[in-house]
Amino acid sequence: MKREPDNKHDKFAIALYCEDIRIGFVPATMNLVCSRLMDAGKVFFCRVVSKNWIDKWLQINANIYMVD
Repeated sequence: MKREPDNKHDKFAIALYCEDIRIGFVPATMNLVCSRLMDAGKVFFCRVVSKNWIDKWLQINANIYMVD
C-alpha cells in the first residue's frame, strides 16, 4: 500500500500494489482514516481475499491491516 497525496482525483488516495504493479486503490469512501494514519507514519498492508471480473474490470476485495 502506498499513499498518493498528489493524486489529482483524491488527495487521500492509497494505491494497492502487488510487488511493483499497481492493482487498484482503496475506495475514496473508505480511505480517509488510513491515509491520515499513513501520513502520521503508521504502516499498513493488505491481503487480497477475492476477485471478480465485471465486464472488462477486475474487482478486487482486500482486507487492510495496520502494523503496530
